[in-house]
Amino acid sequence: MFNRIWALFQARNLESIRDRSSLIWNIFFPLALLVGFSVFFSGQGKVQYQIGVVGKWQQQSQWQPLWNTPYLSFDHYTDQKQAEKHLARHQLDLVVDPSHNRYWVNPKSPKSVMAEKVLEGVVKVPLTTAKLSSRPIRYVDWFLPGVLGMNVMFSGLWGVGYAIVRYRKNGVLKRLSATPVRPIEFLLAQVCSRLVLIMAITVILFICATLFLHLTMRGSVLVLFVIFMLGATSMISLGLLLASRSKSEELTAGLVNLISWPMMFLSQVWFSLEGAPHWLKYVADLLPLTQVIHSARQQMLFGTMSASDWLGLAYVAVFTVVCLGLGAWRFRWR
Repeated sequence: MFNRIWALFQARNLESIRDRSSLIWNIFFPLALLVGFSVFFSGQGKVQYQIGVVGKWQQQSQWQPLWNTPYLSFDHYTDQKQAEKHLARHQLDLVVDPSHNRYWVNPKSPKSVMAEKVLEGVVKVPLTTAKLSSRPIRYVDWFLPGVLGMNVMFSGLWGVGYAIVRYRKNGVLKRLSATPVRPIEFLLAQVCSRLVLIMAITVILFICATLFLHLTMRGSVLVLFVIFMLGATSMISLGLLLASRSKSEELTAGLVNLISWPMMFLSQVWFSLEGAPHWLKYVADLLPLTQVIHSARQQMLFGTMSASDWLGLAYVAVFTVVCLGLGAWRFRWR
């Protein structure tokens, strides 16, 4: 019995060593995560509160204790309305105007209320609280589009990319190659099938969240449905591109993780990138999930979409067409 176990043990080790792509990936991916997190979250300490500053602030000596308080990050705004809008969206925790000794707080945000206490404790001048011109938004209202977008991403990438590689490895695609089915027909069938499932799940999640959490919905439900359908199609097309020729489940799983995890962190699913380095924001804007989640939030929370929002959705559509075209061109049955 021991000899059989030892023989199987050796065979599996040799198989793992000979699969060089998976072996390299198992080493590279944890190292890439470590380097990525060290770059994204480098610094002397974690920022606890993000504060927007309106007007001239360096010349106000009585506010100096606030500027010297550790673990606070400050963003300068020339447009007061823009700062208030970011505060209402939970992208800022507090907005201050040192020139007039006033500040804005979002009563729907626990972090904003705590930041107000910090402000009152360190600035020893009479302060006045100004009322937000836009309606404060609950964090759960801001959070829901991110959760729906994350579900669309994982369902699209794993549900299509990983499945096609498994079909190729098990010989299913080899059998289909002997039939009149063309690659583009097979890929379109995969896209449509997965798209119907993803959108059905998204609708169920949205209805349940609306009923039990009383979510804010100021825009068009139909437009919101189209936004998530476009996002789902883009993720499915990306999954098809990743699986167009790969025959290793381990390598495909690694590639999906390499794409999905940075996208999940940078697309503002859980938290805003307000105050992040500008180069990181540019990278985030290139991700299709960022545009989908941002447009969904605009539609749900404000009911309007700007020209830049529509341009972002157009970018997602072009991204989808390119990935589908490349996936169909690179696709191989064997």
